[in-house]
Amino acid sequence: MNPALSSLRPKKILLIALALCIPLTLLAQYGMESSLAQNASFTKAFALMSPMAISPFWTLFITSFASTVGVGEEYLATNPMLDSWVVLLVSFLLVVFTTLPNLTKVSRPVGLAAKFLEDKSSYVIYAMMMMAPYIFRAESEAQQAVVSLGLFDIPFSVLLMVAFAIPYFMVVMTVRYFFDIMIFLSPIPLLDAFFELTQKGVTLFLVVIYLFFPFFGLVLSLLMFLLALLLFKRAQKVSNYFRHIYVNPLIARFFGRREKLVSEKLPKSLKKQFYRPVLAVKCLTGRRIGKIGSRKFAWLLKEGNELFLCQPRFLRKPRVIFLNTDLSGRLQLSEELYHYILHDEQNELRLLLNAQYKPHIAAIVAELDLEQMGKVGLARQKEYLRQQGKKGVDAILGMFSSGGISQNKGSILDE
Repeated sequence: MNPALSSLRPKKILLIALALCIPLTLLAQYGMESSLAQNASFTKAFALMSPMAISPFWTLFITSFASTVGVGEEYLATNPMLDSWVVLLVSFLLVVFTTLPNLTKVSRPVGLAAKFLEDKSSYVIYAMMMMAPYIFRAESEAQQAVVSLGLFDIPFSVLLMVAFAIPYFMVVMTVRYFFDIMIFLSPIPLLDAFFELTQKGVTLFLVVIYLFFPFFGLVLSLLMFLLALLLFKRAQKVSNYFRHIYVNPLIARFFGRREKLVSEKLPKSLKKQFYRPVLAVKCLTGRRIGKIGSRKFAWLLKEGNELFLCQPRFLRKPRVIFLNTDLSGRLQLSEELYHYILHDEQNELRLLLNAQYKPHIAAIVAELDLEQMGKVGLARQKEYLRQQGKKGVDAILGMFSSGGISQNKGSILDE
């Protein structure tokens, strides 16, 4: 059996099967041929997912341009969100902002951070594109079941597709971001520009398919999702590490955000369980800890004299692992180039803290009674950057020199 498939747990396989049943159920309502006519909006919505998952802003620009100039079908021409010169201009500027930094190795870290923000916005963009005709014009298809959302009636099939877009984008975008990282780590200078332009070309092709051959676009979208599932587990680990160590600190520095010892981003599910934590920091697991897998986001919390590792879960209770307070005396903190590693002597516990917590390291050491180790791993590279006078964003960009890439590549790809 394919190892990627064998790693999927029965519950995940069941969830995937149920997710795939959404489009198949809609198509089977009246039989294949008649359902394509009855659920034309569903077919088009599903066909649009694949280009949106590859390049959201570029897809928005192309569809808005087609709607503005009257190319394609009536649905585009009558969509109040797409048929707007304002949307066309804004989407063009966003395409330029997210594309240019990805054309060179030097600016690629900024480009990857911009792509991360672009991916986050894709959920809202897609939902607005699907629901705009019903929200702004209060039009609904008479033969479809509708759900009342305040003053608006949204067809049930549209809501289903918006709901299905969430796992679809999560899987496909994670795999695409993984390839973005792999291209960036390659030593070939022009490969970044070639890959970025290739993405734009593939997106344009998929949008054209969506405009004129929506059923074929539906098939391509479904195939893309199934192929992405095969690589999702590996891609998620690499993407989580890259986001946590490099992208999040870069975005935080750009927007002037500062983390606190008790983070304001602590999920509500954990706030209900821990009322007065003295420590709450977001971390990435370096290896499996109990039921929390490797390279997963988790929260290290201390309340009173008790230490916990918690993993929030969607629509489920968070996983909570009690870390024996006796363990804190054996915990050690090691410093890498742009992150810290919290681990025990046997290396059974391994948590990664990014550079956002640098101002609070002394407080974390005191709170957990840690043994602070010397600088390890990439200390020479960090010293080189200091000698060059590089600080802040320049230091982060400098880390991705040819030497920095070769030293960081092993950590990024390490399981």
